[in-house]
Amino acid sequence: MSRHGMIRFVTIELFLPRRGQHIRQGQRARIYGFPHNRRLCPHCGAYAFRADKDRMELSIRVYKGTLKYYYPNYKDYYYLPFEDRAVHKSIGACVDKEARIKATASNCYTKTTGFFLPQFEAIWEPVMKQEYKDKMLYAALGDVYLAEEHCLNQYTSAILSYLK
Repeated sequence: MSRHGMIRFVTIELFLPRRGQHIRQGQRARIYGFPHNRRLCPHCGAYAFRADKDRMELSIRVYKGTLKYYYPNYKDYYYLPFEDRAVHKSIGACVDKEARIKATASNCYTKTTGFFLPQFEAIWEPVMKQEYKDKMLYAALGDVYLAEEHCLNQYTSAILSYLK
């Protein structure tokens, strides 16, 4: 254990769903002020952890599938029901009136398919969701750069707060 009883390093491992294959391994973040003796949920959904002395391993299951990016300014968009996506009004003006409706906050999105990292805060942009009211946020794995220490520290701290 460290001299202050705190976890000082966290190793991040990302896994593909159902295959257990590593995507990136051994990313390290310095976490200061997180007590080692805190009781944590050892396995919560997409996250699992293992602590030993002053180190902690955090495993994160990467989501594979289709998610939605919700535009923040829905009044400037039309929803195209046949295409299941929103387009800006400047583009939607060219679409037949029967094929478009005014967008609402819950249908003003575009879909993206790929691999996504779950996040509890909007650390990496753009933020993706499964549904509009979902609290779990995601970032496309290609937009996540774990080598940025401040982002990695913020991400790790958010997960540890959730696991408390």
